[in-house]
Amino acid sequence: MEHIFQTEYGITVRKTDSWDNKETFTDGTYLYFFLPSSGEGAVDMEQATLAYYLQERQYEQTALPIPKQDGGWYVTIAGRQCLVMRVNTPARDAIQKMGSTLACFHQASEGYSFMPQEISSYGQWGNLWTNKLTMFEQHAEKAAQQYPSDFYRLVMDILPYVIGRSENAIQYMKETESDPRYHQGDRGVIGFRRFSADAFTPVIWPHELVYDHPCRDIAEYLRTSFLYSSNDRECREFLEDYQSVRRLSVFGMRMLYARLIFPADLFDCLEEGLAAKEEKLFPFRQLEYLVEKQEMYERKLAGLFRILGIDEEQLQIPVLHWL
Repeated sequence: MEHIFQTEYGITVRKTDSWDNKETFTDGTYLYFFLPSSGEGAVDMEQATLAYYLQERQYEQTALPIPKQDGGWYVTIAGRQCLVMRVNTPARDAIQKMGSTLACFHQASEGYSFMPQEISSYGQWGNLWTNKLTMFEQHAEKAAQQYPSDFYRLVMDILPYVIGRSENAIQYMKETESDPRYHQGDRGVIGFRRFSADAFTPVIWPHELVYDHPCRDIAEYLRTSFLYSSNDRECREFLEDYQSVRRLSVFGMRMLYARLIFPADLFDCLEEGLAAKEEKLFPFRQLEYLVEKQEMYERKLAGLFRILGIDEEQLQIPVLHWL
């Protein structure tokens, strides 16, 4: 691998300890990684632009794709196009207040003045969810017939549930779009495809970056907490810390609720299964775990505004009564 850096980039490197489970090289100043391309050049370049913007805003743990000596961006590794990423200073310390850290991150990206076209979901949740549900309905039964297995038997068992939750989320999103109680904090920001507690450490990876409503990241943090933790106080403190920097509008609270209604966790697992062609690659145990956790998740979702210290009745925020 080292010869690729020398011939393509004019950089002399040596292997070093891996970061984030990735093969790592150093020239004594920077760390370098190979990151597979998304397969779409426009997506890679938009994410690269966001990464350079974050680096300029002192997020020095952001990985930056670097061009080759001939001006190109891609090298072929094991038959796959890859970008070479350079990292200045990986973050080493655990984040103490994730809510305020995320809010500051969103605040820093408010100055980004170019609306991405390929990696933006801003204002499109309802349509994207509808398309995702349609695709799943079209392919799930066919795949179940083609690959009979425990995974697909479970998929067919939960199919009505997934459809019902999705349709509820889509309808709630449509109704939310007509709510005029929004403010500047509802503008699009740089966020993450699936925000988690380790999003900022050790490295911010460009392929995880998106442009969307800030409630996307808040919702995904709470979703993970609902599925893997029972600590309501942690959730409340997270939102309080976030709002100490950036206040949520009523519109934003409704966006948050809509996103948590939509079963994104199940869809992520289902899509992984649909993409697999061998039974050993089907994520049966993960799907089984998620299905087992849905009852608890629904209880958390039913008490969302209570957990977060928000009076939904006073603010006239509609909720699902079947929860």
